[in-house]
Amino acid sequence: MAGPDLHVPVDWPIELEFTSRDYIYVFTQPLLQLNQVAIPDMAFEQTFAAEATGAYPFSGDQLCGIEHESLDGQLVVESAAAFNKWLEKSQ
Repeated sequence: MAGPDLHVPVDWPIELEFTSRDYIYVFTQPLLQLNQVAIPDMAFEQTFAAEATGAYPFSGDQLCGIEHESLDGQLVVESAAAFNKWLEKSQ
């Protein structure tokens, strides 16, 4: 099972916050050099700005448990116009 897409506009500073309530999780997207952990009761941040549009698969790994594949998804980087259109549809 695939996780949801994460949509962001191209060339825009994005800040992701990682938290967990149960296990240690790892988020990785190598092409954009994103790698972060989520540890219970702690918050971690990662800031980036994607320079090219496209769909970038990311993987997540749960260091305890069995549903690892459900943590995978894709980071969708799109033009500002396409992002705003997606945002309007998703509300």
